[in-house]
Amino acid sequence: MSKADYKIEGTVPRELLVSEVRKAARQFAMQFFHFSKVLYDQFGLEKTKDIVRQTVFELAVDRSDQLREKALAQGLKADSVEDF
Repeated sequence: MSKADYKIEGTVPRELLVSEVRKAARQFAMQFFHFSKVLYDQFGLEKTKDIVRQTVFELAVDRSDQLREKALAQGLKADSVEDF
């Protein structure tokens, strides 16, 4: 089923939206914490720092690549920081 198949009707109270976004953010934060803790328990502080640093960097690169591709697909410039 694609996004085009969904029909959105009505409104949702702002308080509910904020609550749900906060719950999702907390879940991601707790997942990151527990994943990092397992790495720390298995490999120690220095190796864990290296792994987490590399993971965060690679995620940032992936995200910036996606944003660049989306901008180019929309006919926007994506050559410099000022374009974003």
